[in-house]
Amino acid sequence: MTFNPDAIQIVFPYAYGQPASTGCLRTQAEDFFVEEQLSFAPAGEGEHVLVFIEKREFNTDDIARSLARHLGLHNRDVSYAGLKDRCAVTRQWFCLTLPGKPTPDSFGLPEGARVLQVARHHRKLKKGGLKANRFVLRIRNLQGDKDDIERRLQSIMAHGVPNYFGEQRFGRERRNLILADKLFDRAIRPKRHQQGLYISAARSWLFNLVLAERVRQACWNQPLPGDAFMFDDSLQYFVEATIGDETQTRLDHLQIHPSGPLWGRGQDFLCAEALALETQILQPYQDWCEALQGLGLKQQRRSFRLLPQTMQYEWLGDSCLQLCFTLPRGTYATSIMRELFIDQGAISSG
Repeated sequence: MTFNPDAIQIVFPYAYGQPASTGCLRTQAEDFFVEEQLSFAPAGEGEHVLVFIEKREFNTDDIARSLARHLGLHNRDVSYAGLKDRCAVTRQWFCLTLPGKPTPDSFGLPEGARVLQVARHHRKLKKGGLKANRFVLRIRNLQGDKDDIERRLQSIMAHGVPNYFGEQRFGRERRNLILADKLFDRAIRPKRHQQGLYISAARSWLFNLVLAERVRQACWNQPLPGDAFMFDDSLQYFVEATIGDETQTRLDHLQIHPSGPLWGRGQDFLCAEALALETQILQPYQDWCEALQGLGLKQQRRSFRLLPQTMQYEWLGDSCLQLCFTLPRGTYATSIMRELFIDQGAISSG
């Protein structure tokens, strides 16, 4: 249909130049720690039970299925706000729908997982129900110019990084994009869950293409006339046909950010130069754009700039760097890591 298999080889450009340093992230699970932060406080009552679980080398579905099996629930009665990798130590919220039933005394978790907190709530935990994720990451066997690494860290803390969707969004060897193309061409009829993965991969790919060109032109964090600017930590936006001093000041102070498309219907967000550039970039993917519109998806916007919050770093010896930071929901720690070093030894995720 549209997708060129050669695109699988695309390497998206870097904001601060391709790193010369190499290292290994996740040589062991403890090197990648992530903790979810809810966007609300549990009510303490209601028909749902929120369970905060720490797990080592289990992905989200592993634990969800374990909970359902032990408690005799349908899989649909165990929900969560987001997916977490297997090769990590993660603290994640799960939600059990238990109307008229008491809070369980035990949850039947496998070895390597434990309950940290239990609370009742009156609403089901849904996808995206997080405020942020807190990360503690260790890069081992880090080889390169230490001064260059620290300069990059200072630039990231001051200016952020391009808000790319991470490679895990596209599947192993970006296969989800090939399957999305087949889906749009009606060559396959996947299950609903798989269809959602392929559609999300396609929308993410289109966004990354637009962002990549903005990085090449050094305007991923600078305005173009006609841009849709998003407020920091918000989905609200406004369009500026002409960039005034106030908009530039707010952009410089990291209060607003240029944005790109999560494709769907109602794409009349932009004007002027921003619209012309986006149209040019996505012209080869018009079939995908039309297919996404045909599915009834509403176009949304996503910030081009990702700002890590409360970021700190510490050298643990000459070749091990520990990073601590918090990212908004739906963003990727790998977008931070790729600007620092080339990963040469990560264990596979799942």
